[in-house]
Amino acid sequence: MRIFQLSALLIIIFMSIAHADLERGKEAYFMGAYERAIKELMPQAEDGSTYAQLKIGFMYENGWGVDKDLSVAKDWYERAVAADDPDGHIALAKLAAYGRGMDKNVKFAEALLLRAADLGFYHAYYVLADFHNDTQAFGQNDRYALQYYLLAAENNAAASSVDGHYRKGTGQWFRLLSKRGVQMTRRAADDGNVHAQFNIALRYYYGEGVSKNHRIANTYFLMAALAGNAEAQNYLAQNQVMYDPIGYDRVFVYKWFTIAAKSGYGQASKNRQKIACDMTSDQIEEAEAQAKTWMENQ
Repeated sequence: MRIFQLSALLIIIFMSIAHADLERGKEAYFMGAYERAIKELMPQAEDGSTYAQLKIGFMYENGWGVDKDLSVAKDWYERAVAADDPDGHIALAKLAAYGRGMDKNVKFAEALLLRAADLGFYHAYYVLADFHNDTQAFGQNDRYALQYYLLAAENNAAASSVDGHYRKGTGQWFRLLSKRGVQMTRRAADDGNVHAQFNIALRYYYGEGVSKNHRIANTYFLMAALAGNAEAQNYLAQNQVMYDPIGYDRVFVYKWFTIAAKSGYGQASKNRQKIACDMTSDQIEEAEAQAKTWMENQ
């Protein structure tokens, strides 16, 4: 019994030490102290930590704290893939898609990304779409790009807008800007795909791939808003202000900002506050009543 207890205690001690080393490695990595990060993370990577393996791979891929060596990065990513880490699949797919540190292999890259999606990492769909939307990767294949962008959006794993800037992450944004890509997105929107409706509206709202047109943007934002898309509800109101900054329908705009806020889109509350100071109490009361009625009827 004592031997068993001693063994269990030693295991706990070693696990605690390993955890502390990993945490120090994480801290060093995010501070940009890459040489120290390599030193702290290497034992963890050798012991099978996919987190450590990926971070060491990133450092070798980018030449952070070590001489850049894509073949070494590839080796570490392969270890993470062998452990079925979805981030490892993404990292190795990027090397394969562009032929970095290995021969370019489109089918292999695609298989890795689809496996990552099977593992529940749906952002892999977005990466796959990006590769089909990049002549340096898979080439410009608008049909496949749209297919995977929409899959990513449906799983809230495409991209997002932060402080007005487009960035990869959790969300439903994508940028398929070729002429054919825009046409295909609009057809999907007309066929009822909510995420296509939102994204084609963004194309006309920002003038990306098409001429800026707030009237057309309004049509598609409204489609998605009526389907319950909170971000589209916010943009529907915002688009009205952009289209006519002086004469916009304040009750309509306040109503949709209210609906978007209650649907969980945080920025809408701030937007509503901005226009409230330019409204009468009767207008605000009417807008809130309309919003309440709309939500009760959903």
